[in-house]
Amino acid sequence: MKVFKLIGISLLILAIIFLIVYYGFGFIKNINLFSQINKDKVVARINDTYLYDSDINILKMNNKNFNVEDYINKWAKKQLLIGKAKLNVSEESINELTEKYKNELLLNLYKNNFIDKHLNKEVSDEEILDYYNKNKSGFRLNEKIVKISFIEIKSKTFNLKNVKKWFSKYEKNEEYFNSLIDYCRKYSYDFFLNDSVWTKYSQLLSKFSNIKKELNKNINKKAFQIKDSSYLYLFKVKEVKNKGQIAPLNYFREVIIKLILNNRKFEIINNMENNLFMDAIKNKDFEKYLN
Repeated sequence: MKVFKLIGISLLILAIIFLIVYYGFGFIKNINLFSQINKDKVVARINDTYLYDSDINILKMNNKNFNVEDYINKWAKKQLLIGKAKLNVSEESINELTEKYKNELLLNLYKNNFIDKHLNKEVSDEEILDYYNKNKSGFRLNEKIVKISFIEIKSKTFNLKNVKKWFSKYEKNEEYFNSLIDYCRKYSYDFFLNDSVWTKYSQLLSKFSNIKKELNKNINKKAFQIKDSSYLYLFKVKEVKNKGQIAPLNYFREVIIKLILNNRKFEIINNMENNLFMDAIKNKDFEKYLN
C-alpha cells in the first residue's frame, strides 16, 4: 500500500511540474508578444483610440506620395466624428440601419445569383433591329458623328501621286488597298482607313486641333486635303450625321444590347417575385389584416 501511495504522489508531482512548465512557457510567449506590440510606436491618439507607426508604414508601402501628416489629421477628424456620432446616435438606430443594409445586401446577392442562372445573354440581330425600330426617337444624336478615313504624311514625301490615287479608290481595289497599307505603315505619321466606323466629330477635331478651322470648312465634302508647314492630310468622308438626327443602328448597337439584357433581367426578377407571392397566398403563408 505504501508503495502505491508513493507512486501516486510521484505522478501528482510530475503532473504539477508539467502544468507549471507548459503554462509558464505560454505566459512567457504572451509576455514577449505583448512587449513586441508595445514596441510599436504610437503616432497619434484620440481619447482611447491609438494610431500606430505600423499602420502608417503599411500605407506608405503602397503609396509613394503618401503624406503622413495629412493622413494623421484625416484619421483624427474621422475618430472625433465617430466619437461624436456615438454620443448622438442611439444603438437602436444603428441596429435598424444595420438590419436594413443587411437585408438589401442579401436581396441584391440573391437576385444577382438568380439572374446569372436564368438570363439568356444571346441577343440576335433581329432583336436588336426590332428594338431600334420601335425606339428610334430615343436614339437621337447629341453631337455630330462621321465616317471618315485619313492619312497624315510629310508635306514633302515621295510617291505622292500614287498615294493620292490609292487613297481615292482603295475601298474598291484590293491592289490599291494593299499598296496604301504598306506605304502608310512605313512612311505615314498616322492613318485610319476603316470608314465603316462612326467617330464623334469632336474627337476628330481634338485630334487635328492644329487644322480645326480647315476641317470645319471641308467636312461636308466627299474628299479633301489640308496642308500645313509640316504635314499633308488626306481625308475621305463617307457619311455625316448631325446633332439631333436619328443615330444609325450600329452607333448604338452595344447600348441596345445592354438595354435588351436589362429588360430581360427585369422580367426575370418580376416573374420570380410574382411566383413567390402567388405561392405564399396558395400556401397561406401570406395573409392581409385590413379593416
